[in-house]
Amino acid sequence: MKRPLAYITAAWCGSDAENAEQAAQYCRAVYEAGYAPICPTLFLPLFLNDPVPQEHKDGIDMARDYLRRARVLVVCGGKVDETRILTEAALFADKCSIDEELTRLSSHIKELFRIAEEETVGRKLDFLIQEFNRECNTVCSKSNDAAITALALKMKNEIEKVREQIQNLE
Repeated sequence: MKRPLAYITAAWCGSDAENAEQAAQYCRAVYEAGYAPICPTLFLPLFLNDPVPQEHKDGIDMARDYLRRARVLVVCGGKVDETRILTEAALFADKCSIDEELTRLSSHIKELFRIAEEETVGRKLDFLIQEFNRECNTVCSKSNDAAITALALKMKNEIEKVREQIQNLE
């Protein structure tokens, strides 16, 4: 019998050992209810080194993929404070938003065309290219989407080519 997937979260408080024990208990209960439990908190630490930034990001990406596939979400813990969860979700969404960076990049593009009309452009363009690079770095660090990160990295590569060309103008 194929069981529907149930994503199990760990509690947001207590020690790691207590959270793991509680998550395992929830997994057992979900299994007994006819679901196939998935609890990244229990198995990702077995092979990922969380302090390594790329592995931390990979763990988040894997957990997100499991969550998308799951039919049920089970939150471990005693009482769930809905206000706290909504606040945390809003803070996370704000932290991951790249809207401001995209707005600034658009503004930088307009400024690039304006500066290009001037007689002496070298230093101004060099400064502007640094700003492009900063925005791309921020997009890369905020992005949780591999496609967006890949595009931002490609853009950084193109910015570097432009920067080299600008060096020739000075």
